[in-house]
Amino acid sequence: MRRPDLKDFPKPLSVKDGFDLISRRLNLKPLDCETVPTYDSIGRVLGEDVLADADIPWFDRSAVDGYAIKSQDTMGALKSKGIRLKITGRVFPEDSVTDVRVDSREAAYVACGAPLPIGADAVVKAEETNLLGNHIEVFRPLAQWENVSRVGEEVEKGSIVLRKGRVLGAPDLGLLAMLRMTEVKVFKRPIVGIISVGNELTELSMKYQNKFVNSNAITVAGLTSEIGAVPMILGVVSDDLNGIKNKIEEALERSDMIITIGGSSFGVKDLVPDAVNALGKPGIIFHGIAIVPGKTTGVGMVKGKTIIILPGKTASTMAGFYLFAAPIINMLRGLGIVQTLPIIEAELSERVKAKPGLESFLFVRVKRTENRLVTEPSPKENAIVNLARAHGYIIVPAGKTLDKGAKVDVRLFDMNGLSPLNGDLE
Repeated sequence: MRRPDLKDFPKPLSVKDGFDLISRRLNLKPLDCETVPTYDSIGRVLGEDVLADADIPWFDRSAVDGYAIKSQDTMGALKSKGIRLKITGRVFPEDSVTDVRVDSREAAYVACGAPLPIGADAVVKAEETNLLGNHIEVFRPLAQWENVSRVGEEVEKGSIVLRKGRVLGAPDLGLLAMLRMTEVKVFKRPIVGIISVGNELTELSMKYQNKFVNSNAITVAGLTSEIGAVPMILGVVSDDLNGIKNKIEEALERSDMIITIGGSSFGVKDLVPDAVNALGKPGIIFHGIAIVPGKTTGVGMVKGKTIIILPGKTASTMAGFYLFAAPIINMLRGLGIVQTLPIIEAELSERVKAKPGLESFLFVRVKRTENRLVTEPSPKENAIVNLARAHGYIIVPAGKTLDKGAKVDVRLFDMNGLSPLNGDLE
């Protein structure tokens, strides 16, 4: 008998089957590219291969502070009997072109980074020599090009130095600067519209009795920023079909992707799936995932834009975000449908199990014990304070039991969360 207070809920899919549907039904592509200043490109995804238009270094230069010499002059040098060479000049890094010359039995002082004098083919470290007025003594043979950075040794002209799809880090920006690139082509950062649904919610700035602050939107906005997208919090909408439709239509105009929070279960006021289906084809792609928390997560598409439907409980909101929203955001920003959270291996501190037919998304903490990494489930997963203290999560396969001491892969929310400064690892 159909109950009037409950909606029909489809059989939940596995996470894998959900992604198979996404691949088949959604034609997801990265956003277009834009050009930004190199200094402002940290964390952005490179939109094209970067080719070096010059050698680095573009001249032979000294890799140490020392004396430029002819390597053949040091043949026969012994610790007990050095080879004496006459100092003929000095060269510093600012001397990008030098006319200092080293002939047989001669040496020239060179600072680290200075161009190699004409005729020299090696540099002996200053601390390995004995200074005698305008001469030095060398006490070992040097190989040709020892302590010399050759032309193109770091970067060869015409070579690909950074590939399309790379997330730019600080050293990459330094490399681009060395190549004198003031601008770089990157994929646009997706704008993610965030809509919270529920009569019980109120904005952070407003205080009402019997209302809950819209904290999940703040959480999702933070998660969105962390993975390189631009969050746009569009506020709270009540449990009203037309109101939800209007808010989603607004988001479709203003954002590249939409995340709704709440209104995704099977109660009579859970109207988000109905609103998505009412706005156009294909509408809901799937609704319901065989994992807890996060079981009522769904994915849809309207007007070519993805809509991620997240449950309203914080643990479920976060689980659905990491499982589906994060990989799709990564696709839009040029990385493909991938998870980019770092993974570490740790041992379970206790036995854990998942119910038959349902995977378990466990929030965990990580500690170091006797030079081993040990992970323990967070207590009371829906308590926000425990979620805030979690370092990451593990997935327990449906119907499986993992014993204490079993090794598991932990996806870390933030590698900095394991900093010894936080008192987590000792």
